[in-house]
This record gives sequence, structure tokens and C-alpha cells, in this order.
Amino acid sequence: MGRLRISIASCALAVGALPLALAAQLQAQEPPPHRAAHPAQSGEPAEIDAALRACGLDHLSIVYDPELQMLAAIVRDVQVSDAQLRCAYDLSVEGDYHLQWTEQIRVRYWSMASRIGQERAIAKARAYFAARPDLGPVPQRASGQSQIDFARQLERYCGPDMHGFFTQEYGSVTISSDWLSSSDQMFDAPGFECLLNASALTGVPIGFVGNEAASEGPAQ
Repeated sequence: MGRLRISIASCALAVGALPLALAAQLQAQEPPPHRAAHPAQSGEPAEIDAALRACGLDHLSIVYDPELQMLAAIVRDVQVSDAQLRCAYDLSVEGDYHLQWTEQIRVRYWSMASRIGQERAIAKARAYFAARPDLGPVPQRASGQSQIDFARQLERYCGPDMHGFFTQEYGSVTISSDWLSSSDQMFDAPGFECLLNASALTGVPIGFVGNEAASEGPAQ
């Protein structure tokens, strides 16, 4: 498993926008359709700047984000096409930085990122389980079954090491803080990738208490 960054900012990708910290683990590995002339995998500010300019973006600043402990590309362009948004998104997924947009662009970007991330997550989840027939069919939520009961069912499906992964707080199913603090190697647990993929395939959201606290009402 690769390194995962966990923070309210990064996990907003999964909730209102798209969870990159977790969802990036699920995205299908496919060549992006808008590949810039200067790939930014190395994460060097000058290369990130050049790659994003090749997408057609002009008003850029590359800074260090101390909260996420990674580089951020601040994009101040106010006229941005869907193709340019997609180009920048693909580069940021490949690279080791995140994007910040103007208020006019932000909602459009996260809507697109959420949709693409979900599509890739589902595609990768299907491939994951197709390659592991020994796991059996992924459970499906029964009519009337609460989300937390179904989440517990997914825990059991993915193995005993995932017991207690989910909890319900503030009316939403989230990752248990006890499970998060239980081991330095928590993301290397044998069932972790299974549970990420099962959650993506069945629509059980993986969130954190910090993101869910603002939501109200019972989980569906």
C-alpha cells in the first residue's frame, strides 16, 4: 500500500468533492486523455508549473501547504474549460501535489473530480474482486438494512482484521478513531484494500469524524 495522507482537507475529496487520500488508492490506472507536454511526477515546482501551463492555465503559484505537507498549485484563472480542468486533474493525480481554484471554478472542479474518482473507484473495485473469486460475491445491502449494519457486514466479509473499522457518529458512518489509532501499520492490514474496494462498489462512504461532524440526521 502506498502512503496515505489523512486530513480534513484531503478527505473532502471523498465527501463533498472527492476523497483523494483514499480514493486515489482506488482510481483505475489508465492513461489520462489530456497529457501535458511536461509530466509532473517528480513534483518539482517548475515542472508542475510547466505541466499546468501546457494544460492552458496561465495564472499559477506553486506553494508548500503545511497542513497537507505537500505542494499546492494555486490556479487563479477564472476562464477554464472542462478540458483544462480534466487536464489539471489528471496531472495532480499523477503528481504529488493538490490544486486550489478560485471560487468561480472550485465547485465545477470538485464536481468533475468526484464523478471521475467515483467512476475509477468502481471500475477498479470490479477488477479487484474479479481477480479474487475466492472472496465470493460482494455483499449487497438488504432492503431496510441500516448503513452501519451493512458496513459491519462488509467488515466481516473482508476478514477479522477489519473488525471495528467503521463506527457511527453524528448520524454518519465513519472510520473508527479507535481503529485508526490501533496500529502504526493499519493501512497494511490484509483486509484494508478489500474493504476500500467493497465500500466503493456498494456505495458505503468512507469518511472521518472531522468531515462528518457537520452533518445532521440519522444515517440512511
